[in-house]
This record gives sequence, structure tokens and C-alpha cells, in this order.
Amino acid sequence: MLDPFYISIMDKNSGNVGNRMFMYMYARILQNLYLPNSEIVNFSINEFGIDCRSQKMHGRILSINGGHKHSMSNIAYFAKNKIYDGIYFHGFVQRMEYYPCVDFCSSLFPNPISTSIIRDDEILINIRGSEILKAIHPDYVPVPIDFIEQVLKETGLSPVIMGQIGNDFYSEELKKRIPHSRIINHSSVKEDFDLIRNSKNIILSVSTFSWIAAWLSKKNQKIHLPMLGFLNPKQRNDINLLPIWDNRYIFYKFPEIKWIRSNENISYIIGRGKIYDKIPHNEVAKYLAY
Repeated sequence: MLDPFYISIMDKNSGNVGNRMFMYMYARILQNLYLPNSEIVNFSINEFGIDCRSQKMHGRILSINGGHKHSMSNIAYFAKNKIYDGIYFHGFVQRMEYYPCVDFCSSLFPNPISTSIIRDDEILINIRGSEILKAIHPDYVPVPIDFIEQVLKETGLSPVIMGQIGNDFYSEELKKRIPHSRIINHSSVKEDFDLIRNSKNIILSVSTFSWIAAWLSKKNQKIHLPMLGFLNPKQRNDINLLPIWDNRYIFYKFPEIKWIRSNENISYIIGRGKIYDKIPHNEVAKYLAY
């Protein structure tokens, strides 16, 4: 009996949870569509009970490190023709074309049946603060408070702020500008994920974690997505996380912003008076051709 083709996903116990979820979805779809006799090894996402067994890699190993554009069909060709015996995979693969079936992806991450504590007349505002405010990456940008205020005014929904709320300038300004909001402090990765996934209305942060939770949801009806940072294809044309066929999404136009925590950056994020245009889905498609 021939040994299976091993798909070893790097960063077994480290790295951003959202990025690791993308890697796992990509590997499972690669396996499901192209390599049914393969085995995913050396990987875990403890928060979702995913724990692939450890396996020492032997033979000719294809190593993929970084980047978002990786061809499943090419990887499958290398495997089926015995050009490689296995793959070390550490690609970020944040592109919609890799994920044709949201139901399959949803099945990979169990969602408990529960009653959301976010009412249907409320809107969940997911905040990514913490290390993002320290400018760990220029394409992870805090969502401008003007935008949050605009969505609240347009929808008339009651605000619920959830996520990484601290004693930082952004959190303090947010609480001051939206004083009547209900605040849910960060509890655990899984509980935060399920809260996003089980809410009817949400304002996304610039976060892979926030994005996946909303995309997998069967409860979300309105997802307000700021085309900001890595969610702006004019800023990152190697990434495409804009589901233009999905009517749950409302897209908003933003300028290109590199977050380096400069005074200009901070002034923009907490400034007042900016209005963000909605972009029709067919217009968003033009951005993706940029």
C-alpha cells in the first residue's frame, strides 16, 4: 500500500487564529476536491477541537511559504504524478475563489445551537484593538469611528461593542462617542467567534477572524464591510475577501491607508465628519480587476 500524500500545515500551535483557519479550509478543500487519499498532519486549532496527528515528513517535500495565490490544481498535479511526496504549507490563501462552498467550510468549525445574546434590533460592532493599535502590520487598520457612527445612524440599530476593548485611545474614544452602547468584554476566542456568527447584524473589523465568523454565519443578515486595509483590493490586490454575490454584504469605499500609528493615522481614525460611500456589488467587481 502506498503512503498517503501528507499535507503538513505549518504553525501547529502559533499564529493568528483567523489565518490558521484559512490555511485549514484551503487544505481541506484541496483534499476534498483533488486529493482524497491525502492526510493533513502536524496542525491544530485547539479552539475548535481540531488536532491533526504528528507525522515526520520524508522524501521530496514541496514547501510553500507566504503569499495568497497558490494553485490547488498544480499541487494536485505534483502529488498525483509523484513529483513530490508531501507538502509543507504556510500560505495565507485569503481569496474567495478557493472557497466555493460555504456550507462545507462551515462544517469544519462546529457552531453550537444557542440563542444569541445579541437581539435582532441590535448590531454587533466587532473591535480589533490590542496589538493592532500598536501597528504590527500596516494593512491591519482600526475601523474609523466615523464609519461606525454612520452605520448606526443609517440602520437605527442599538450598538453592542464586543472584542478587544481596553484602556487605549481608540477604546476610550469609542465609548465616549457611542455612550449608550452595550459592551461585551472579550471572553474566549471560541465565544467571540460564536457571538459574531450568531448575530443578525454586524459591523466587521479589519480582521480575518471577524471576516470568517460572519461569512460562515447562517444567522447574519446584514454584514457591513469596510473596504479598508487588507480588505481594500486597491491596497492589497493579492487578497480578495469581497463576496460580491452575497446579498448579506454592504460594501463601503475607503481610501488606501497604511497603519503605522502616526499622528495622521490616529487623527483619521478618531476624527469627525467623514462619510463613507456604499458601493454596489457590481461596482465592487471592478475593484477586483484592479
